Amino acid sequence: MVFDAAYAANPTCMPNRASLLTGRYPSSHGARVNGIGLSPGSETVARVLRRRGYRTGAAGKLHLQPYGAAEEATRSLVGAAPAAVAVAGGGEPGWDRWEMTATHRSGPVELPPDYYGFDRVDLVIGGSDTAEGHYRHWLCDRGVEPERVQGRDNALAAFDGWDQVYKTAVPEDLYPTSYIADRTVRFLEEAAAAGDDFFFWASFPDPHHPFTPPGRYFDRFDPADVVIPPTFGDPLTRAPAHVRAMAARRGVQTRPFDCWAPDERQLRASLAAAYGMIAMIDDAAGRIMAALDRTGLAERTAVVFTSDHGDMFGDHGLLLKHCVHYQACIRVPFVVGAPGAPAGRTGALTSSLDLAPTVLGLAGAEPYRDLHGTDLSGAVTGRAPAGPGRDGLLVEEDEVFGLPGLPGPVRMRTLITPSARLTVYGGQPFGEMYDRRGDPCELENLHGRPDARRLQQELSDLLLAKVMDAQDSDPVPRFAA
Repeated sequence: MVFDAAYAANPTCMPNRASLLTGRYPSSHGARVNGIGLSPGSETVARVLRRRGYRTGAAGKLHLQPYGAAEEATRSLVGAAPAAVAVAGGGEPGWDRWEMTATHRSGPVELPPDYYGFDRVDLVIGGSDTAEGHYRHWLCDRGVEPERVQGRDNALAAFDGWDQVYKTAVPEDLYPTSYIADRTVRFLEEAAAAGDDFFFWASFPDPHHPFTPPGRYFDRFDPADVVIPPTFGDPLTRAPAHVRAMAARRGVQTRPFDCWAPDERQLRASLAAAYGMIAMIDDAAGRIMAALDRTGLAERTAVVFTSDHGDMFGDHGLLLKHCVHYQACIRVPFVVGAPGAPAGRTGALTSSLDLAPTVLGLAGAEPYRDLHGTDLSGAVTGRAPAGPGRDGLLVEEDEVFGLPGLPGPVRMRTLITPSARLTVYGGQPFGEMYDRRGDPCELENLHGRPDARRLQQELSDLLLAKVMDAQDSDPVPRFAA
């Protein structure tokens, strides 16, 4: 079943990865922004299945805890912390340092036996050819010094228009995508030999900047042949000020992780390299599916394919993500297959929050309290209709930093309905509203226009209702007073 209208709960790495695993909004599970770890006691789909006797594992980018990158820069953005906090969270000291690069550089790291519900984890920290974690030690065990092959300084070829596009010197069979596929196949073979039920998360960091596909994948696509999005030339006349500020600096990225406006040459090179990354993931996924067939597991295994977020990739003339909720950033693939289930597709609104309850439904497990997602297992197996479903979806985003035209900290809330998109910015007078049926490319911002006042009020009321629905009802009281 292909869900064509699937959206991230938050179009940022850590918040949405935690939402995929917990089925809860970032404002509830607590990992609201990159750099805040998911509480170690959080209920997850992996933990539920582990208690039911499933073998659980993961390979690749979990990013449920911070990497420790740019700690000083982040502290300068947040400012001095108060002496006391309103709510104390987390666990034992050091609980949120299991995925920090510094921790893994000091030597091989054995994770806790129940890491968010996973029995075994082979971590890839970061992404592209600069990845670290358990992957780094695997690379060293094969006689490869990461410092001699990783990064642009060691690149076999490099694009001269942006430092985030180059051909890595890491060989194809030692690239992180290959490592993740190897680890996944090994897990499947072991589960098949033992006859275990299992839940496994194979998590590829690519496609993500820097765009560094190895070997034949770097040249697989010609930049001259890639298709530029039809909205690349959007004049952005009524776009929010921070988006117009990006366009005014076209061709120049000011901070390495911010959304920015590339020129056409930069975009073409980035697209071609990213397509190479995707082609490699396609081949790796083919290896995994072949392993399911070879081991006989395919007859009793459901497979989900999704992503943590999108990337602008030229849509509206922009690249990367953060503080933009155009379709390219918030819409994600969501495909679920199960043995004996009919193939099909639906335009019903779907969220990353739906993964956890859907997997529990396919496994016959009871859901836990305060799951914000919907169990789609009936739609997948054909027991229930796939639509029309929700009247609207909530998308959250918080950022500790600001951008020119958008002071920080940033708080955005978006409502997606079958016919419209409304985005509000906390503390700001501007917003965005688009007619998704009459203007599917989101070129005409209707927010604040007198002739669209009634629609804006209706969407605002529905957005408020969705925000209230996302509030926790857990824990429940044990006593009357």
